[in-house]
Amino acid sequence: MKNIKNNVENAIFRLCNKPESICVALSGGADSVCLLHILSTLKKSFGFELSAVHINHNIRGEEAKRDADFCVDLCQELNIPLKVAEVSVLTEANKGESIELAARRLRYEVFDGLDVQYIATAHNADDSLETFLINFCRGTGLKGLTGIPDVRGKFIRLLNECSKKDILDYIKQNNLQYVTDSTNLSNEYTRNKIRNNVIPLLKEISPELVSVSVRNLNLLKNDNDFLEQQANELLTQSFKEPNSLKVQPLITAHSALTARVLTDFVYGITKRYPDNLHINLMLDLLNKKVNSVELFGGFYAKVSKGYFYVLKDEACDFSVETEVISKEKFVNDLKINKLLLKNAIDYDKIVGKLVIRTRMAEDRMSPVGRGLSKPVRRLQAEADISVNLRDKSPVVADDRGIVWCYKVGADQKVKIDEQTKKVLVFKVLKTVNGGQ
Repeated sequence: MKNIKNNVENAIFRLCNKPESICVALSGGADSVCLLHILSTLKKSFGFELSAVHINHNIRGEEAKRDADFCVDLCQELNIPLKVAEVSVLTEANKGESIELAARRLRYEVFDGLDVQYIATAHNADDSLETFLINFCRGTGLKGLTGIPDVRGKFIRLLNECSKKDILDYIKQNNLQYVTDSTNLSNEYTRNKIRNNVIPLLKEISPELVSVSVRNLNLLKNDNDFLEQQANELLTQSFKEPNSLKVQPLITAHSALTARVLTDFVYGITKRYPDNLHINLMLDLLNKKVNSVELFGGFYAKVSKGYFYVLKDEACDFSVETEVISKEKFVNDLKINKLLLKNAIDYDKIVGKLVIRTRMAEDRMSPVGRGLSKPVRRLQAEADISVNLRDKSPVVADDRGIVWCYKVGADQKVKIDEQTKKVLVFKVLKTVNGGQ
């Protein structure tokens, strides 16, 4: 049997050196009971204050009450302060949120309210192996294949290199009692399917599966730490302001590093990690293969003048006012407002009925002075109209096609010239979030 106490002792030195206070997340199961008992034997030599927290998720009725009562009795026996918190997962879950995710979110809300230096969760080597397999199936990349991190903020995993067998051996050797969560036996949850079905099969192939996984995960963590360090240096080189990065360092670096920078950068703004599809599209954006990338939650990415941006789409509506003025008034007004030229056409060159609408798939135009015809959607992108506004932005057409487009300007066929007598001027009003 591995000397699990020495393992925890070494983990404390490695992860938090001289802790002042540690709170154990105590479920009453074998893992957390083992961790609490070991720390109770080490607190004097290390000099830290030890406490525990038990969270009742109110999912399992009387069984959950049994667990809470057990934790109270155990902490009284060990003379360890215990906080018992209750959350209601079934009623507090967000729309579309799974029970697993809701329970985790509410758990961490309780943890965040604890006034302690470290919170020790009882994740072990078996848990890390399960996490590796779950993330492998989800395709999370190297970062997700490193198992459960040893430390994340104030959370520490002191049993991360100890197997479930090591833990149960310690429990037996020290005559400790624990409770069993009946939901661990159900295959309703993904982790339980892995634990109850997949891992036993893998152990038939590799009896030392867990110890082998510890070595492999440590190698992966080492590689990941190096890449993270390099990516942080690249982020520092590229950073311009909170919502933009310099493109040049990103396109000259290896795509493995650039992808990590983009992932962390997008998360910092949107609070959501991009998936592999979004990452590849953003790499294409940097290499000018696409014009912009729709992300999620109303965010989009674009490149402009050598900088990569992540921006929030505007929620707005457009209205267009028109006015017919004389050529003389237009020329005089133009001296004051240069933008007027882009929002005006020769009134007498209009053919048939004039319609103000949004773009259609087949719309094309030849902007004044460009000498070429392009799809309106492409011209809108070139005019830096954000992705979600392109379908809302006004265009004006006569019987021949597009004569004017918001931010793009007039079409060549209605260009104002020396023969122009009357000018039609467009004034665009954009209402954002209910206000002009």
